[in-house]
Amino acid sequence: MCADRPILMVSPHLDDAVLSVGATVAALVDQGRDVTICTVFAGEPTPPFSEFADAFHTMCGLGDDAVPRRRQEDLEATGILRARSLHLPFLDSIYRLDAIDSFAFLFEAPANDALVEEIAQSIHKSFGDEWPAELWTCAAFGDHVDHRITRAAVARVAREHNLKLVLWEDFPYAAGQAHSAAGRPVSVPDVTPAHLQQKLDAVARYPSQLAMLYDAERDWRDGMELDWRSELLGHAADRLQHGGYELLWQAATSRPR
Repeated sequence: MCADRPILMVSPHLDDAVLSVGATVAALVDQGRDVTICTVFAGEPTPPFSEFADAFHTMCGLGDDAVPRRRQEDLEATGILRARSLHLPFLDSIYRLDAIDSFAFLFEAPANDALVEEIAQSIHKSFGDEWPAELWTCAAFGDHVDHRITRAAVARVAREHNLKLVLWEDFPYAAGQAHSAAGRPVSVPDVTPAHLQQKLDAVARYPSQLAMLYDAERDWRDGMELDWRSELLGHAADRLQHGGYELLWQAATSRPR
């Protein structure tokens, strides 16, 4: 790693990076690294919304101002981790996809190649005058369409500009699942229980998403009644057997011949 250059972490939604690698972010910042969490699908939609989006807002305890409120949650969460926060203007799939009528559709919808290219260009522009030392993003475990699009866009930027690409294990999609590698393991040293506690404090700043993931009826999780702290800590304890509280992999970025 080039310690004098920042790490750019590209998150699909306004909670994914913190849920997945919040403890690692806290550790990196303590080590003097400049970390920016860039959220792709943080654009503000224009009402009226679809029935599915309205139902999603109700599930999250949100109204028509859902995205501004979620952005504020994200600023508070990333502030606890002392990371920078950047919000891109792309619309979440619940506002973008006309045919959506269930959560299952989000995991079946095909990725849009034109959107991947547009997001890749936006990520590149976000560098400004300071190129990152590394790009981090989700491994897209769980196959949510927004996660797949984000991974594809970030991989494109990394490949075109010869940047190191680090993938994280998507939480909570990986919770309760067997460990599955996505490349060569990456280890960030000195991620401590104190950093894990910082992550818990940061995750608690996303009440709308915790309501949707844990308090509401969730057909994608078989309606299981779960406590988010217990699940997060249990997952961290399990993954510690495989190398750390939060698992990371370096992905190949060489251009195809």
